[in-house]
Amino acid sequence: MSASDRPAGPADAARDAFGNEIDPIVGYARGRILSTDAAFHRKIHHAHALVRARAADGGAFHVLTGNRADFPLAPADLGLGCDGWVGPAVYGPALTTFARAHLGADDTSDVALFNRTSAGVIAAIGALVPAGGLVLSLVPRGRAHPCVRRGARLVGATVVEGASISALADELAGRRPDLAILTPVTSELDAFEDGALFQAVDECRERRITTLVDDAYGTRVRPVLLDGPRTFELPVDLGITNSDKAALAGPRAGIMVGRPDLVARVHAYAHGIGQEAREPTGLAVLRALERWTPDLLLSDAGHGRALAVALARRLGEARVRQTLLGPSIAEEAILDLMLERAGLPRDAAPIVPVEATALVGLLLLEEHGIVTVNALSEAGARPSIRLKPTLDAVPALGGAERLAEIVDESIGRASTMLHDADALRTAILGASHSD
Repeated sequence: MSASDRPAGPADAARDAFGNEIDPIVGYARGRILSTDAAFHRKIHHAHALVRARAADGGAFHVLTGNRADFPLAPADLGLGCDGWVGPAVYGPALTTFARAHLGADDTSDVALFNRTSAGVIAAIGALVPAGGLVLSLVPRGRAHPCVRRGARLVGATVVEGASISALADELAGRRPDLAILTPVTSELDAFEDGALFQAVDECRERRITTLVDDAYGTRVRPVLLDGPRTFELPVDLGITNSDKAALAGPRAGIMVGRPDLVARVHAYAHGIGQEAREPTGLAVLRALERWTPDLLLSDAGHGRALAVALARRLGEARVRQTLLGPSIAEEAILDLMLERAGLPRDAAPIVPVEATALVGLLLLEEHGIVTVNALSEAGARPSIRLKPTLDAVPALGGAERLAEIVDESIGRASTMLHDADALRTAILGASHSD
C-alpha cells in the first residue's frame, strides 16, 4: 500500500516494514482487500470454491499446514460412543488415561476438551481472570496467539507480554498477574531453551501465579525434537495441547489437563459459551491419542528440513528460516520478492504483506492442491508462509526440489498481478467479491 493511500493512524502506532499501521489484536497490518475479519471470511469462501473445483476434477490435495485434521473414527465407533448423552461415560476413562500420559501428568489431574486450543485459552482467561485483571503472556520471542488478547479483551483485562517476569518488571509495576500463559513453542516454532523455560515457570510459582502452558505444538515438539521436558515435567497448574498439530492426527480440538478445581472452572465457563468439544470429537481425540507415535513427527520434520534447504537455495538463505517442522518465509519478505519481480519500489506496494501471502497461498491451492494456512485461515493466524509437511505431501508433489520450484513459480505469478488492482482483489476474494 503506497504512502499516499495509507490510512491515517496515531503517530506512535506500531508499523510494519512498509509503514503500514499494525493492528494490535492480530499483530499485522490490515490492507484494503483483507481489511476486516469479514473479508477473511470471504477469502475462505473463495478458497472453498477452489477446493470444490479441484475435487470435482479428481485433483489431489497436499497439506502443508502442520495440521493433519483427521477424524479417525471407524464404523464401529459410530454408536454408543458418539451418543451425545452417554458417549463420554463410555470412552471418558480411556480418554483421561491417554491424555494424562500424552502430557506427562499424574493420575490426580483432570482432563477437559474444547473445540480448539484457542477456545480453551480464552475460557481459562474468562474463568480465572476477574474484570479489569492482569494476564501475563510469556513467549520466547514475538507474540503469543491472538486468542490471548482476545480473551483478555472479553473480560477487560490487560496483557503484559515478554520472555520473563524479570524482563517485565517495569510493565508489571509490582502487580501480581491473575493468570500466566506460557507459550514455550510458538506457531512460528520459536522455542524457549530449557533453562529459560524453567526460569519462567519458577518465577510464576514464586509469585503464586496460576499458570497455563499453551503447548499446542510443544507437548510433542519439545520432547521429540528438542529432547526437552514434557508439559507436566514443568511445575504448572494447567496445560493444553492441540489434537491436530505436530503429527497428532486427530480432529481440531484442545486437550486440557491439570488441577481438577481449575479444569472444572474453565470447562464450565467454556460450556456456558459453547466452546466445549462435542461427544464424537472426544472419541476421535481418543483414537488419535491411541495411535500417536513419535515416528510420525520425526517423519514430518525430516520432510520439512529437506524442503527448507531446497527453498533457501531458490529464494536465498536470508529469506527462508528453517524451523523445527519446515521452512518459514516472513510475510514482508514475500511482498519484497513480489515487488522486486514486478519492478516496483516499496512505497508503491498496492497490498500489505498479509494480502501478499494470502495471494500466494490461494495460487498454490488452485494450481497444485497445496493447502496452507495462508489460503484457508481466518483473521489472526500468522501471515508468514509456513510450510509444515504432513504425511507424504512432499514426495507426492515430486520431492523437496520440485515443491520449492512450485512455491517460487507461485510467487512469480503473484508478482504479475501487482499492476492490476482488480486482478488482485479477484484472486484473493473471488470474482463475486471483486467490486
